[in-house]
Amino acid sequence: MFSRGLLAIELPNDQIDQIFARNWENCRVDLETMTLESWSGQDERVKEIYNFQLGQFNKNLVLEGGLVGFIAKKY
Repeated sequence: MFSRGLLAIELPNDQIDQIFARNWENCRVDLETMTLESWSGQDERVKEIYNFQLGQFNKNLVLEGGLVGFIAKKY
């Protein structure tokens, strides 16, 4: 789901626990590879990568900036 600039993704409970246990400070979502990257501090070389699934419709909504942008482009 994408609403008001927020993208909700699902991860397995163990991966969510891992993110919080390691106290990662930074996260980045890559829609092209459908991954969430998480790391601490300035060193992006030490990071974890988590895969997620996102349906094509929801991916298009995000890429178009929301429902209004999606509708404007498609219709």
